[in-house]
Amino acid sequence: MAPVFTVMEREIYAKMLGLIGFNDGEAIFVPGGSMGNMYAINVARYHKFPEVKTKGLYCLPKPLALFTSEKVQKKSRLIYSTFILLLC
Repeated sequence: MAPVFTVMEREIYAKMLGLIGFNDGEAIFVPGGSMGNMYAINVARYHKFPEVKTKGLYCLPKPLALFTSEKVQKKSRLIYSTFILLLC
């Protein structure tokens, strides 16, 4: 069953990426908004500081900050706070 889903996922990724103009992009399915936001934060951090992959978190300028709305769910606030503490 898994090989069929893998093929289906790749087709869906290609279609979705094509809709937004990324013909050679990459994609990932996530189980929810919080996990999607965490992936986005990691991608943004890597985009801004690519050396984090080879040198680790201690090479980053301190402190890093993440600004969120007051409407962020309590669960997400805890996750983001933990993530920021790991960075700082």
